[in-house]
Parts: sequence; C-alpha cells; structure tokens
Amino acid sequence: MKTFPLILASLLVLALPSCNFAQSTTFTYDNFETQFLHYQPSQQQAVSDKSFSFAKMVIRETKQATKDDPDGFNIADYWNICTAFYTLEVEHETLAIAFQKVLDAAGSCEYLEDLQDDTKLDDLFPEKYQAALAICKAAPSKKPFNRQEYAKKYNLDDRLLQQMNAIDRLDQLFRSQGDYDSNQAAQQELDQQNQARINQLYEKYQRYLGRSLVGEHYESVMWSVIQHSNLQMMEKYLPVIQRAVEEEELALAPLKMLIDRIYTQKYQYQIFGSQQGVALAPETTINAVREKYKIP
Repeated sequence: MKTFPLILASLLVLALPSCNFAQSTTFTYDNFETQFLHYQPSQQQAVSDKSFSFAKMVIRETKQATKDDPDGFNIADYWNICTAFYTLEVEHETLAIAFQKVLDAAGSCEYLEDLQDDTKLDDLFPEKYQAALAICKAAPSKKPFNRQEYAKKYNLDDRLLQQMNAIDRLDQLFRSQGDYDSNQAAQQELDQQNQARINQLYEKYQRYLGRSLVGEHYESVMWSVIQHSNLQMMEKYLPVIQRAVEEEELALAPLKMLIDRIYTQKYQYQIFGSQQGVALAPETTINAVREKYKIP
C-alpha cells in the first residue's frame, strides 16, 4: 500500500505564488541541506498568518524528520521543503534548487507521475518538470508485486497477507477512482466490512498488524482502515497505533494523521497539519499533545 508523507498533500492546494521573496539565507545546490537546517522563515506581507503558520510547521516537521542530519534528507523531505518555500513565496531561484533536489532524489518518478495533474510545480518549472516526467515514463516498468514471493522472502504468513491485501483493495476501491464522490455510499459499506475484519484480526493477534506480522508493504493497511472509520474506533485504536510506532511496527506519520483526524472531529482543529482546510491548534495545545504521545 502506497501512502504519501504527512505534509505532502497540502502542496496540491496552494495558490500559485508571486515568488518575489528576498531572503537573507543564500541557498546553493551544494549547501542546500545544511542551510535548510539553519533556516528560520520570516513572514512577508503577501503571506497570510495562516499560511505562515502552516509553513513554519512544515519546516519544523521536516527538520525533525531528517534528525538535523544533512545526509538524512529523502524525496519526502524535499517535497515538503518545496511546500514550505512555495507557501512562503521564496524567491524563484531558491525554489528552483529545492525542486531540482526533488528531481535528483531517489523515488522522484513516483511523485511526479502521481501528482502531475494536481501540483503547481509544472507551472513554475515547465521545462524541468516535463523533461523529468518524460524520462520517468520512458523508464522500464517495475516488476509487479508478488505477494507469495514477498511472504517467502520475509518469512511471513501468506494467509494473513492475503487477508491484508483484500482489505487494502477494498479500502482503496473507490478512493482511487476519479468518481469517488458519486460512490461514497458504496465505499462506506466496504469500510464497515473492513472495520469488522480489522477488529477480528486484532482480537486474534492482540497487537497492531505491523512490520513483524505483515512487513513494510502492508504495515499501513490496518491504520488506513482505522483512519477511515468513526471517532469511536479511532479513539479505541489510538493507543494501539502509538505503541506500534514506539515498537517500530509502523512509521510515525500515520500516528500524526490519526491524531489530526481525531482532533479535527472533536475540536475542529488539528495538531500536525495533515487535514486540508482545518486550522492548527494553539501552540500550547500542540506542545501538550506532542508530549502526551511522545512525539518530538
């Protein structure tokens, strides 16, 4: 199952900026990572308070994700930096360097191909974007995923993987289609079936169905079903998912997204910025939630 990073989706809804920001930090391709780790944004007149708060959150989260290591950046981090710089209306040359970092990072093709109809980067850098996209499309296609080979390679229970694969397929059946809005009722019925199956599997295994049981390929399936459930189920499994993250059975981003979904439904604000169009909580609340769930 493929899931995008916590902050990435927000890039898709940003308005095209004027890119006229003159900043004191001088970025080059070679010093980019080091400079970013020391970078402190300043708010320009054209940037709203809401956008500035969002950009600061993206920058903070990205620095934490890289663990302040110039060698710790990956494709998701570079996409998130583009998000922040795009929102802050940084100068065009600096955003161009950030975008080049995206193009040069491992896994860039997956991002470019999946987001080509949504992101504004193709408007800002049409020649670079289209050239990179053409290279990606010309590249040999990847070998299809083989569940049985995967189970054998990592010594996993293929019967359980078969169930997880079916749950994942139903979870995404209408969400992956362009006509999702007209199929919400059908998807909700499938979601309820999936929720019952996840409850049964949890009763059987008494733990989150993460890397130890299903490997990295399926580690997000149980979380996705919970994320698409109701508030009662989300709150029931929140401590289970927190423990899974602590035990390295699941990445951190899904926990943040689940917390955001819960806080959005209960309080109409979010903590980490994963929910589109929802205001961030006050700084004191954000800090308290981070401490409660042991999120640095």
